[in-house]
Amino acid sequence: MDIFMLLFLSMISIIIGIIVTLVVQYYVLIKYFDKNPTASPPKKPHAEVFSLPETLKKKLETDGQDSSDSSMAISLMLQFLFHELRHSDTVKRWLYKKLSLEFEELITKTTTGKFFDAVTIRDMNLGSQFPNVKSIGVESVKLDKNEGHIDTLNLCIKLDYSGNFLISVDAKMKFGKTAYLSIMVKQVSGLARLQFTRLPYTHWSFSFYGEPELELAVESHFQGRQLQSNVTNLIVNQIKKAIKRKHTLPNYKIRYKPFFIKADPGQLDVLEDSEIIPQGKFDVMCMEVSRLSIGVNDIAQVYCTFAVDSIPWVCLYQKENQFCMVLELTIRKSLQQQIGVTFRFDQNQIIVDSVTPQMAADRASLKVGDILLTVEGKSVTNITHLNKMLKLTPGNFSIRVERLCSGYQLKSRYFDKTEQKTPTSNVSSINEGDFIQTEQEDSFIMIEAKPKSFDASDLKTIRTAEKAKNDKAPLPKLISTSNENVSKFAQTIGNFSLRKRKPSIERTPPEGSTKSTPNISLPTTPQHSNPKHSTPVSLLSTKKQSILETSECEKEGSVESEPLVEYNEIHKGQTKDVVSVISYKDEYQFNLKETDKYLNVNVWGLTSEQKDILLGYMNISLGEVLNQCSNSMLGHYIRSFSFLPPTSTPPTR
Repeated sequence: MDIFMLLFLSMISIIIGIIVTLVVQYYVLIKYFDKNPTASPPKKPHAEVFSLPETLKKKLETDGQDSSDSSMAISLMLQFLFHELRHSDTVKRWLYKKLSLEFEELITKTTTGKFFDAVTIRDMNLGSQFPNVKSIGVESVKLDKNEGHIDTLNLCIKLDYSGNFLISVDAKMKFGKTAYLSIMVKQVSGLARLQFTRLPYTHWSFSFYGEPELELAVESHFQGRQLQSNVTNLIVNQIKKAIKRKHTLPNYKIRYKPFFIKADPGQLDVLEDSEIIPQGKFDVMCMEVSRLSIGVNDIAQVYCTFAVDSIPWVCLYQKENQFCMVLELTIRKSLQQQIGVTFRFDQNQIIVDSVTPQMAADRASLKVGDILLTVEGKSVTNITHLNKMLKLTPGNFSIRVERLCSGYQLKSRYFDKTEQKTPTSNVSSINEGDFIQTEQEDSFIMIEAKPKSFDASDLKTIRTAEKAKNDKAPLPKLISTSNENVSKFAQTIGNFSLRKRKPSIERTPPEGSTKSTPNISLPTTPQHSNPKHSTPVSLLSTKKQSILETSECEKEGSVESEPLVEYNEIHKGQTKDVVSVISYKDEYQFNLKETDKYLNVNVWGLTSEQKDILLGYMNISLGEVLNQCSNSMLGHYIRSFSFLPPTSTPPTR
């Protein structure tokens, strides 16, 4: 019993000692701050009168206006632009945004930020002058080996600044305390590097080679009382450490504006109220692809796919005999709102089991049967792991799902090393025209070729050749050779096109035309085995097969066709070797429908083991492109887009 009493008294003593220590520290701090003089932040904004740097004035007086010094010309130009733009709203908004991001990073990512609830900018003045460029020179230039353009340009600049740049902020601390901090930059000088580069993507950066000479004037208030000099010196030292840590080589920050405007592909708003309705022919040319992030994968060749669709998707590939689509969906909900979806675990996959109508999952277009791949870019292994991730995610989060889809067809007019040509046992020659029937669940005829080769003489040759091969059982008369019937026939076949025979396709007897080649195999995510590329075909060479499915013609020359199944075409481009800049100049043509909203582009890498790996994707708004085309007299629109990575995490380099 005595032992327990001793332990109890010990615990009481420790608690009392902690309370007494905290009270004494609080009393000392209160007395310390009470001794400081009272002060209040300035009520009026600070203003500086413009003036040229003294060194630049002396150089103008000594050398005159005929000086051949390039640094002086650059300095004078920058001083003029600074004088005209320093009070413009655009510059101020840009600076406010940049500084606000810096303060937000201070609060969220540093230990010091844990003592603050919010930091707001009270006043900002750009000072009386722009930094003076004493000297400028080219440190290094890196050119592309194949194209000859500049990949990286490093400039060495010697700077001197004494313009009294001022920024003052109000800080709201924990427990309702307030603070005021004003920092004036009186002097900055040092040697800095200005870099412009296209790698890994186009940006610029500015950083000092060594720690610059920095002179600051700091004024700080806490609870309306001015802090002593030792506290302000501590703040100055922290600022210098931050500059050394973030803005001294090898450390630097990637920047875009004002030189480069970074626009993420797929983030263009779909113009719902656009006056231009997608219809007619839509021509796309892929000119070049560059700066692909290959990573550690053994990728030897690259190709692209293009498709127009009503929804944006990450990629679309063929698995076994079905097409699979990978989608990036954003679920938006309030903090207490339910998502409205249930999942089940089946065959090592998390599958959507049910979706509640009018809930967050339903509004995000999540469907029953979707296979869940990632949540906020992180892979999900089981239902327990998924529930934990959903609890930790904020109100809005993104998920990636895989969905079975139909109504898509892969087309490629390029035959290269990676694409197997049609086997000879599956092709039957009818003469100059080449008729190919694609075997799908719904029977229909597809005639592939260039529309320019479709004329009356070709039809006559085809009909004559077919009759010669089937003398005992001639094919029904399809169409006459008159111009009027030719136009009717063209309307009947709709979106089909006619293609001339490729010289590499050999002729085979009709008896071997009942088989079809394997389906084209597209990559899975992130990769799949794809040793062959071929098109499923079935030829019309027997008596029971006909070139076109038609009903009986009541009158000569009239054709009534059955309803045709519409397919979204996925065009595959050329497969080329990996270089820094891959030149394509591939042309694709799409028949737009009113429901089409996006041009979905994928870039795939082909490994030495014939595996396709998704390297990037983009979703381009058709409404934006059509509006831009309508603004041109030629109807053309040229733009460079950036691919989004196939995963949310950066690829391993």
